[in-house]
Amino acid sequence: MISSVTTQNELSLVKNHLLLTFIQKVFERDSLILKESGMLKTPDLYVEMVNAGIDRTGILLSDCTCQ
Repeated sequence: MISSVTTQNELSLVKNHLLLTFIQKVFERDSLILKESGMLKTPDLYVEMVNAGIDRTGILLSDCTCQ
């Protein structure tokens, strides 16, 4: 029989993976919009910050996958 602790850990990993994947896709979309909008005088700064978020979610996703 599967213990409830293992099941809770697995559910937590699945939840984290789904949320991080969603967040990463949102960041990618936002980065593209910021680049192409023409509304900002210095879009590179904002795009760089969003890309840093993409990198961090990638690290967290790889950690989540390894577990």
